Amino acid sequence: MTLSFEFITGGLNTYHVPSYKMDRPSGVPNYVLLLIKTPALFTLNGRKKRVEPNTVIIIEPGTSYSYFNPEGSYIDDWIHFDTKEVVLEQIGLPTNTFIRIIEQTNIHLLVQELLWEYNYTAHRIRSENISLLIQLILNNILVSYESKDFKKNYSPYNKKLRKFRIEIQANPEINYTSEEIAEKIGISNSYFQHLYKNLFGISFRKDFILMRIDYAKQLMILTDYPLSKIAEVCGYASEVHFYRQFKKVTGLTPSAYKNLEK
Repeated sequence: MTLSFEFITGGLNTYHVPSYKMDRPSGVPNYVLLLIKTPALFTLNGRKKRVEPNTVIIIEPGTSYSYFNPEGSYIDDWIHFDTKEVVLEQIGLPTNTFIRIIEQTNIHLLVQELLWEYNYTAHRIRSENISLLIQLILNNILVSYESKDFKKNYSPYNKKLRKFRIEIQANPEINYTSEEIAEKIGISNSYFQHLYKNLFGISFRKDFILMRIDYAKQLMILTDYPLSKIAEVCGYASEVHFYRQFKKVTGLTPSAYKNLEK
């Protein structure tokens, strides 16, 4: 669902000194999105709430609000944007609601890209790109809002695990081991195995095998490599081992699969 959004203004890692308090008793005429990075005390329409870092809120136009960090300085990313009133309802995102974010960094990078697009793109598609970026930010927030297993699946190592998984997908020929990755992340092998299964729903070893087999399938479709070359490129030292794993995963021998895809 593609929707229309108008960007008004925004900022990254905005710093408020400990003595500063943001106070808007009459609110503002547009939506305000805050990605809160420090502890804070908010007052929304007269109701106070303590808020932890890695929290986001979308404040409705005309909402009375104020905030500051009673423990020191306050930092956030923020954007002011506008859209039709029914749009956020269509997406399913609540306003004036504090939402804990699963991966704060992703939203931070999207806000950064939004500000870059707004300030430096002069092309006719600028407005369209800005609108799409705002929708992408909201969609990412929606994922966190709808995640019922946030506490169960959250770990400070999740970002590193996701990064390593993408790296492995791009280089399946490397013989990765769980011990090596755990050491790079700085955790024990058993804890790594637990976190990986909890985050991706599959053991590291099984996932790694599936990545290699998927890569082999792509090579069969997109190249004229002989099967011996495909086995080598996918990291198999033995063609026999490649054949066995491929058939176990797909139910077909590599030769049968290759002929099926022709």
